[in-house]
Amino acid sequence: MQFIKILSVASVFLAALWLIAPSGKSAELFRYAVGIFTLAVIISTVGQNYLNLPKWDEAAFSDTATVNAAAISNDLTAYTVEILLQKCDINFKKVQIITDNTENESIDIIKAYVELTNPEDFNRASEIIKNQTGIILVDGV
Repeated sequence: MQFIKILSVASVFLAALWLIAPSGKSAELFRYAVGIFTLAVIISTVGQNYLNLPKWDEAAFSDTATVNAAAISNDLTAYTVEILLQKCDINFKKVQIITDNTENESIDIIKAYVELTNPEDFNRASEIIKNQTGIILVDGV
């Protein structure tokens, strides 16, 4: 029954598109695109209803997107800390960013662990990073 509903809605939509279709050289391209759209609607409807193809799982996509966003945020923040340390001639071995998700699912950077080559540079590095980025620097990884 759902197949008939989707096909009916798609048919009405396609009929409306056909009425406003351009004429001339672009008509062929437009009709080709409408044909592809029609086939996509039919195949996706048949696939979901009769072939037991998996349906779109928005929650899984959202979780994956959040994880990817956190990873990108960590990489960019680590890169920023590394650049700041390099510009100030502070040698380091490794930078690691620690993040957490807030209640509204935004990414919150908590602190940066930095393994310095020269431990005497820690206070200066910590002050620079905190002043420039607001991130608390923690010694060692």
